[in-house]
Amino acid sequence: MKKRAASVLAGLLLAAGCTESQPTEVPADFEGAVRALLADATFGARTCGAALDADPGSKVFAWADAALPATGVDRLRAAAVAAGWQPQVTDRYALALTGRDNRRLAVTLDGDRATVRAESNRCSTQPTEALPDDAFTRPELTAAQRATLTAVFPPVRDMALWFGVVAGVDLDAALFPVDTDEPPPAWLTTCQDGDRFGLRLAADTSTTLPASTDVPPVHEQLVAAVREGWSVTPKLAGQRSWVDAEQVIAGHPVTVSSFLDKRTSTAGQTTVRFDVRVAMADCVPPG
Repeated sequence: MKKRAASVLAGLLLAAGCTESQPTEVPADFEGAVRALLADATFGARTCGAALDADPGSKVFAWADAALPATGVDRLRAAAVAAGWQPQVTDRYALALTGRDNRRLAVTLDGDRATVRAESNRCSTQPTEALPDDAFTRPELTAAQRATLTAVFPPVRDMALWFGVVAGVDLDAALFPVDTDEPPPAWLTTCQDGDRFGLRLAADTSTTLPASTDVPPVHEQLVAAVREGWSVTPKLAGQRSWVDAEQVIAGHPVTVSSFLDKRTSTAGQTTVRFDVRVAMADCVPPG
């Protein structure tokens, strides 16, 4: 009877996409990345416990724990940034970092002692004991990233705002601020490009234009509005318009795009959507 019950339970777990999680080897790349920062860390790993992640050789949840004096947190941060970890703004921890291949590191202070937890999650789901998502969603610009992105942001913002002016739209001032050269937090997107991990700029805003808007003449105005130094790639199809303005700024390719789409529903209601999008091709590392 017990064997049958266990068999039934296993069948139900498998049907639900679950298998039994088992201890497994710590991925060598994760161990190496952590030991480069914390030589005395202790490690553990287990399989994911999901049928879709059945390969224990690669689909695992791994962790590392370490302790150090509280005075060593600043040195840990500097070493992590130099090694390519991205600092995060958080109220939960004294230090929070993300790394390539979905790695996280968090430091908790207790008096003069700091407790460090690092994780590598290669599962299709978030393990219940994993470091919480909400502590790793606000990237913090490092000095190196600020130097690069404050060179890229102003001309990109200005091109986006100019597209808005031509279309008769005031773009969101919080998303496209004119009183600073530093990109707002909403523009900062974590990225990985091969071995390079860091941040790139990305922004997207959408609004509606009057139903009377005729797209082709606005399209021509948008094309003509692309400023000197930018190359332009336009496309017009009926009442739909795409205009891509591209430039390499401080060595980084960026694209500012406008999109117009006029449609009439079967009920006879006409809508005109206007989008402005910003995309940066490169991933700027933290160090």
